[in-house]
Amino acid sequence: MHQLGVAGSYPLLYAIWLLPLAGAIVCWAFGPQLRNLAGWLGSATIAAAFVATLLSWGAAMQHTGALLGAHQHIGAWFRGFDFGLLLDPLSLIWALIITGVGFVIHVYSIGYMSGDRAFARFFAYMNFFVFAMLTLVLA
Repeated sequence: MHQLGVAGSYPLLYAIWLLPLAGAIVCWAFGPQLRNLAGWLGSATIAAAFVATLLSWGAAMQHTGALLGAHQHIGAWFRGFDFGLLLDPLSLIWALIITGVGFVIHVYSIGYMSGDRAFARFFAYMNFFVFAMLTLVLA
């Protein structure tokens, strides 16, 4: 990891990555109870991830390397396999695009999907998709 110029631990990276997953879990688990609020909840978690990404802009631009979020060795079966989240200027730009465009799509979908039987499930899937895209960009 030292050859990447890792600057140190950055806990806000967890928020960027896990907020969409939390929104997906809540929309999936409590969808029938939330009804139309599922769209606003899903949009709010993506907006919060976008704000966390914006707040990370200064920290990521101050360092010449990447900011380290979570990093751990994965099990005995995968010798030499590490999982980590890194935030560098390129991944930051992609995270801004994913969360920004994802938020706009979420807000548009509230009106487009209104009245649909699978309204909450749709937003659970959308939030999970944003989580998956952020995993690709930040891992």
